[in-house]
Amino acid sequence: MPSSTEHVQGVQILRGLAALMVALAHAQYGDVPRSSTNFFAWDHMLEAGVDLFFIISGFIMMLVTDPSSGRAAGPGRFLSRRIQRIVPLYWFYTLLLTVGAIAVPSLLRWTTLTPDLVLRSLFFIPSFHPVNGNIQPLLSVGWTLQYEMFFYLCFVLVIGLSLGARVISMALLFAALVLLSGAIGRETAPMAFLGNRIVFEFVAGMGLYWVYRKGLVTGWAAALVGLVLLPALLWAIGSGAAAPLIESIDRPWWRSIAWGLPALLLAYAMLAVPEMSNPVARAFAHLGDASYSLYLSHVFVVAAVAKVWRSLGYETSPLFGILVALPCCIVAALLSYRLIERPLIALARRVFAATASLRSLILSARSS
Repeated sequence: MPSSTEHVQGVQILRGLAALMVALAHAQYGDVPRSSTNFFAWDHMLEAGVDLFFIISGFIMMLVTDPSSGRAAGPGRFLSRRIQRIVPLYWFYTLLLTVGAIAVPSLLRWTTLTPDLVLRSLFFIPSFHPVNGNIQPLLSVGWTLQYEMFFYLCFVLVIGLSLGARVISMALLFAALVLLSGAIGRETAPMAFLGNRIVFEFVAGMGLYWVYRKGLVTGWAAALVGLVLLPALLWAIGSGAAAPLIESIDRPWWRSIAWGLPALLLAYAMLAVPEMSNPVARAFAHLGDASYSLYLSHVFVVAAVAKVWRSLGYETSPLFGILVALPCCIVAALLSYRLIERPLIALARRVFAATASLRSLILSARSS
């Protein structure tokens, strides 16, 4: 997701890895969406990159508002920073898709363009997709950003509490909202949105930061614990060995258990690893800077590359995703980060600064 002003190498590497996972999950099938999700299939587990993003987000929100950092942001400044980082690039790609769909309607093979859908998408308002029925905006990957914005709004309510109290309060708040959605019924988009257990992965990331600040996530010893347990957990889930146990739990929790737990364990291990200076670590950290661009732009790149690939008489496959589509996605993301994302963030900062200055002038004029 969007880069933070605080750069912990482990977080940057995790960002890069999470974005790669999501991009490859989509690239291996070209531009053909899948009709269902199997939480116990290896190829589907790449979509756990989203769960990893949510955990990272919870961690980062605690990091940038930690009073011990000496530059923790208050509620207003916190939300302002989040909007400046998330909204500009998301609006750019959403509007790019909108304009493209108007010019070439065949681009939207899997959705329907309506003014209502565009407006709801731009302002992160959850709504049922007109074609597949999922809670999903026009830009398909934007559903995660709806949860990001929701998380930020909830996080503001606890930002003044101690780190431990924040974790507990957010867990209780989300639990109350899930119970409320169940009591009212999840037939409407807002209630279905609130009932998704994936929000607890943000809380898991917050808890991970709290443990990290306690000094319990440091050094190779802690990293090895995670790196030893992670393959065992992945095997149990990917092979189906853990399926009976997970399926004995309510289905709404399956994703957070089958994908969220391995993502949390991976984040724990990576954050414990001492800072590295090898080329691979630096490459992933650099990709972490461009992870938001990769996340939003890869759907366009995969669709375009798949179309060209098929025009040459070939079929898309996992091998196509790894060798052809994914490298194109990475190159496009790095260009997007340099040429689009960073300039848009700079522009947003200037707009917010100018608005703040204008507000101050108006207030001064009124008081004089």
